[in-house]
Amino acid sequence: MPQSPQLMSADQIQRIRRDQVRLMPGYVTIMRKNLSPDDQGGASGGGSVPVAVARIPARVRPLFGQAGEAAFGERIASRDNFVISVPFDSPQILTMDQLVYQAGNQQGDVTFEVKSIDNAKGEWDTVRRIITQRTSGGGTF
Repeated sequence: MPQSPQLMSADQIQRIRRDQVRLMPGYVTIMRKNLSPDDQGGASGGGSVPVAVARIPARVRPLFGQAGEAAFGERIASRDNFVISVPFDSPQILTMDQLVYQAGNQQGDVTFEVKSIDNAKGEWDTVRRIITQRTSGGGTF
C-alpha cells in the first residue's frame, strides 16, 4: 500500500509549537491540593490548602462567544466557562486542580476550576486545551 506524503515535518511542527508558546499572553499557575489517604482505600484533598505545582504560558478565551450571561430559552445562564490553552508539553493538569491566570493586560489574578482536559497528544497537536469555569477574579478575555 502506498505511503501517504507527510504534510509537515517534525521540525515544522516543533517551530509552530514554539511560536504558539511565544505568543501566549499570560501564565497559569497550577494549584493542587495534596491528597492524603482516607483510611477507606481512597484519597482525600478536602480541607488542605492548594500548593503551586508549576507556572506555564497560557491563553484564555471564553468557551462560547464572550463571558457574562446569556438567555437560553426563558432562563439566564452563566457564561463563565473558558478554554485555557497551554503548551503541548506542559506538566500534567488534573480535574481537581485550580488554574490561576496572570496576564499583563489585566489587574489581579483570575482563578479557574478545571472541568475537563484534552490530554490527547497526537503528532499534529500543538497545544493542550482545558475547559474551565471562572471561580474568582475579573478580567476581559
